Amino acid sequence: NPTGVVFSSEVMTALADLDIPVISDEIYADLSFEDPPSSFLSFSTQTVAIHGFSKSYAMTGWRLGYMITPLEWMPAADRLHQNLMISATQFIQEAGISVLRKSAAYCEEMKKEFNLRRLFVLERMRELGMDLGYTPTGAFYVLYKYRDSGKSSLELCHEVLEKTGVAIAPGSDFGHAAEGFVRISYAQSMENIDRALIKLAECKLLTS
Repeated sequence: NPTGVVFSSEVMTALADLDIPVISDEIYADLSFEDPPSSFLSFSTQTVAIHGFSKSYAMTGWRLGYMITPLEWMPAADRLHQNLMISATQFIQEAGISVLRKSAAYCEEMKKEFNLRRLFVLERMRELGMDLGYTPTGAFYVLYKYRDSGKSSLELCHEVLEKTGVAIAPGSDFGHAAEGFVRISYAQSMENIDRALIKLAECKLLTS
């Protein structure tokens, strides 16, 4: 998030060679559509890996997650956790146990559907003159570089929403380097995705 890019083993090896502590957000790891994902835990012992149920189990809003950290860092992590949240609500923990036991087949079907949408978005955007210039292979987002219109990404997204009814996210939400881009999500039905992309192309706010 927001690019849909999955880091290669070469990139993660180079990061590990820096020999610094790394917090690795792996919430989308199970939504990798081509090469099997690798946890940064496989590359460095100085890693805090963050994961959760929101994405691959479609439990957004339940706020259930976990982290894996070196044993020597656990006392500090425990103090931080106790002062920020204490624990997840019991029924949410029970729901998490249930999906771990019963949802593998459903999650695999969901992943296949997301991959179909990904391929559709890539092809449809090319057809509509909005080629990304790269191939995202994970999560359910694409990051599109719009033509310089003199507007910030936030201003442009507001204008797109007002004129088309399509909500996209400004690149500035993801840091200074993403200014000039907008994030488009394909966490919708194929029909709605197609309607939204056609509206984005027809309004010409992203392409002119």
